[in-house]
Amino acid sequence: MATVKACVRIARRKDNELPLPAAWFPNVKISWSAGRNRSRGGKGASSVYAGGGISLALAQHVAGGQDRTFNEYSHVADSPIIGSLPKTRWQTVVAAVTCHEIAHAIQFVVRGRSARCRKVDFKTAHGRGWQQVYALLRREIVNPLLAVSSSIHMPASAPIPAVAPTMVSISRADKIKAFSKLLGFAVDVRLEHSVNRLIHK
Repeated sequence: MATVKACVRIARRKDNELPLPAAWFPNVKISWSAGRNRSRGGKGASSVYAGGGISLALAQHVAGGQDRTFNEYSHVADSPIIGSLPKTRWQTVVAAVTCHEIAHAIQFVVRGRSARCRKVDFKTAHGRGWQQVYALLRREIVNPLLAVSSSIHMPASAPIPAVAPTMVSISRADKIKAFSKLLGFAVDVRLEHSVNRLIHK
């Protein structure tokens, strides 16, 4: 996935001082379950998170190809860099979700691996270390997309209305369309499990 590769490329820049292992690349899993509305990222014992990975719940973001809002946690929601997003293109929201979760994976991979990473709190899930990584990714990948959003601009400090979780369904055609746009070329997906396999190539 182009967004995942861009995140890793940015994180590896020497001036960002994030000591990622040379061969590291996050495991990525995508869920199209209509009943799942939370994505996750980190490092742990499961197959997805072993060594650092993310699991993205995308059905709610791409169903119908409609514009979406993106609500961040309250302590960062008003940040002009990593805060909530107003109603914007679904592609921008998917990029924001991806950056949020990749920041978690990176946070736990680099924790304690350098003097800087021992001084900054990389242990707390949405603490200072995570915020710094997320800001690097949002500034270069997501925030520039807001300038070309098809929706009305809202100041970053404006309150974002809470959105209650909803049950959504997504057609196979929507899944293929979403992946085609994210990957930058047409994708012919006949079996649903092929979608998950595709992004690991």
